[in-house]
Amino acid sequence: MAPPPPPFPRINEVKWQAGWPVSSDPRTDLTDPALLLEVPPDWNVLCQAAPRVAELWQGKVRAAFSAYISKGYIAADFAPAEEGGRRRPLYVLRKA
Repeated sequence: MAPPPPPFPRINEVKWQAGWPVSSDPRTDLTDPALLLEVPPDWNVLCQAAPRVAELWQGKVRAAFSAYISKGYIAADFAPAEEGGRRRPLYVLRKA
């Protein structure tokens, strides 16, 4: 069993719809020293079975990374977490 997620603010919120994870638009106004960015737990399966959902994810993750890297954050860690019986893979972004 994976640990719970670190207690940092989340850049995106993820809901499950029709069996697939769906991300909110990323928040790009956060300024905390550490932030979390959730990504889908089964990227290859998502790409094969729901390519439109995967394409939306790709755009949102790209927008989040672009926004925070331009503000001096780095992808410092990857935190495989679990919540509500679901795997919740999270990038930890830290202000450099």
